[in-house]
Parts: sequence; structure tokens; C-alpha cells
Amino acid sequence: MRSRFSIKAKVELFVIVAITILIPFSISSISDPTMNVDSKIGMVLSLIFFTLVIIYYAVVVFRFKWLRFFIDENKITLSRYAGLKKATEFKFSYFDCFKTAHNTSRIGTFENLLLIKDNKVILTISEFYHANYKEMKRTISNNLTDEGDVVYDFMDEILDILKIKKD
Repeated sequence: MRSRFSIKAKVELFVIVAITILIPFSISSISDPTMNVDSKIGMVLSLIFFTLVIIYYAVVVFRFKWLRFFIDENKITLSRYAGLKKATEFKFSYFDCFKTAHNTSRIGTFENLLLIKDNKVILTISEFYHANYKEMKRTISNNLTDEGDVVYDFMDEILDILKIKKD
């Protein structure tokens, strides 16, 4: 089974691409001599903010969330950056178990499947990003032990991404 990206994830990508396209236009308007200083300062601050958002998406979201999976009866094949990067295979026997985390946002609560090896999160499969998440979860639960729900918030995710150990 091949993972499919959800509509919500595609809308998110569209917004980020639109912001990225608009940044050069905003930079060119800063050099407009008729613009007052306060407007230029506001424009520069907003450009810095949106640039940081784009860097965050490039480094974190696209690398760790925009994952393309192919799951069969004995392995998971993973490609990062929505399938643009070379695929990596993991046999189900590589993982010890999986746990389920729930992330709440303004638009709803979404499940994340955390695939665990030696008490570390190796892969995260997100309901937000994958339209066929339930089907993928069913296949994974047939092959791995479900260790139940876990509290796994945004800070835990950042620490895992940065490979910083928690106490």
C-alpha cells in the first residue's frame, strides 16, 4: 500500500509555496522610495518572520512529516521530502513496537503513529499528512505490538528531531 497525502497537507504546501513566491515581490517593494520608514520596518520584520517559517518547514516539516511510505506485509519503504529523496527500507522486525500520540490543533485532533526502536522514535506517520492513515495503521498493527497511547507533544518532537535526549 502506498501512502497518499491528505487535502489538508496539500493546502498547507500550497500556502507555503505561495508565501515563498511572494517574498521576492515583498523584497522589491522595500526599495520603493515612496514607502515610509515605518512601513519598511514592518515589511522587513514580516519578511524575517516568513523566512523563518519557510526555513522551519524546509528543515522540519518537509523532512520529517512529508514522508511517502510504501507498506507491504513485511517492510516499510520510506522516502523523505514527499518521495523526492532516495528510499530507505525498514523491515517490521527492525522495530520493537509502535505507540499512538494525539496532536491537537485549531482544526482538530490528529493521531500520530510512532514506530519505536530501543525506546526511540524512528518514524512518525501522521494522520494529518496521510489520507489513508487508518489503512496504514491497520497494516502496521498486524505486524507490530501496540504499546498504547503516549503523551508526545511538540517539544518532544523537536527534541527527537534535534536528537536531544530527554531526562
